[in-house]
Amino acid sequence: MKNKKFVKVECENCGASLSLTDRRGEYRCKFCGSLFMNDEEKLNDRWIKTPPLEPEPEPLNFEPPVFIQDTSPITDIPSSSFSVKKGNKTAIAITLSLISICLTIAVCSGLSNISSSSVGVFSESVEPTDQEATPVMLSSLPTNPVLAGQAVAYQGWELLLDHGISTQRNLITISLSLTNWTGADANFRYIPNDIKLMDDVGNEYPISTDSCDADLLFFQKEISVDARNTTEIESSSSWCRHDGALPIFSGTIASNASKLYVVFSNFGPFTNLICEVDL
Repeated sequence: MKNKKFVKVECENCGASLSLTDRRGEYRCKFCGSLFMNDEEKLNDRWIKTPPLEPEPEPLNFEPPVFIQDTSPITDIPSSSFSVKKGNKTAIAITLSLISICLTIAVCSGLSNISSSSVGVFSESVEPTDQEATPVMLSSLPTNPVLAGQAVAYQGWELLLDHGISTQRNLITISLSLTNWTGADANFRYIPNDIKLMDDVGNEYPISTDSCDADLLFFQKEISVDARNTTEIESSSSWCRHDGALPIFSGTIASNASKLYVVFSNFGPFTNLICEVDL
């Protein structure tokens, strides 16, 4: 086997020695980074020069600046540049006083607004909502008389008989309010003859039929009430011609009577409900 003579390989750019890389036939200059390839026949004649790698930047040696505190005494400033005349002192004092007054007014005004706002928020928070205003429905109607002015809530309806009784020309008028809590628009139905009026001494006051046919006492009447709305119903001599009117009663209240009773036999869901009116 014939030994080949080893040829020392030098960089064409800087003359430094080349070192073999991991790739066969590839050499690199460690000094300038140039890369060369060997054609495996003549090391001196057939080098393929590749562009040199850019040298790695040298690390910056940064040193923070050193600040030297100046301890030299401050030269005296002429007093004339800071001298304040007596008139200027007075003006400054007045200005400061005005600023103080304005700040005080602004702070007080701000506190007043905060207080008013807080009161408003509190008032709104305690104001009952529609849900809270909905009355609790009774599971069954009371068997004892209910005082006039006291509401009775039952099966989605609320009835409240007015404690005021009007008498004029041998006619007796009653009035009441109906509130629809069913959650939807609904019709309230009743028959006029199912409403009775009597006193605590045994007298009964019949429905007046002077302006209406007596047969209409037994015909069903119907009142439309929107959801969560209240409608006022009052006795009228022409009750047969108006759905929103109660029958009017005839007679003069006995002088020895102390109470009147309005009996609702079948008044919507209110069956055998008795309301008491103190005379």
